[in-house]
Amino acid sequence: MQGIALDSDFPDGCQNAGIQRGDSKATIVLKSGQWGFGLFLLESANNDDFIIEYVGELIYEPTWKSRSDLSKHRKRAYPFKLNSTYDIDATYVGNESRYINHSWGNENCVARVKLVHGDHRIGIYATRRIEAGEELIMNYGADFF
Repeated sequence: MQGIALDSDFPDGCQNAGIQRGDSKATIVLKSGQWGFGLFLLESANNDDFIIEYVGELIYEPTWKSRSDLSKHRKRAYPFKLNSTYDIDATYVGNESRYINHSWGNENCVARVKLVHGDHRIGIYATRRIEAGEELIMNYGADFF
C-alpha cells in the first residue's frame, strides 16, 4: 500500500478545502525518464498546495489481496490504504494520479487522507515548490513493497 499521512499530522486548521472544491493542478501523463509513464505538472505548485485527488474503486482489504497476483503478473498495482476498512484501487477506475511514480528520498509530493463531509479522501500535496514540467514523485512507503 502506498504511504500516507493522516490529517491529524497537520494541525494548522482546515486543510481539506482544495480537495473539497476539486482545485486540482493541471497535469499530463507522459513518458517518464525512468519508470514508463509518469504524471507531470503543467503549472507550478508551492509547498502544501493540493495537486490532485487519488481516486479509484473503493474495496475491502481482502478484495485487494485477491487481486494482488494479477497485479504482480501485469507488473502494475494501484492500491492505496484509505482507512482501517477500505482501500482505493485505481487499476480499473481511477484518474491520472495513479501515474505518480515512487522514489525513496527524491519525492516532491505526499498523499494525505482528509475527512471531507464525513468521507475519507486521499489528496496529493506538494512537499516543496514544484515547477511546471516537473514529474510528480512520492514515497509509496514500505507497506507497498
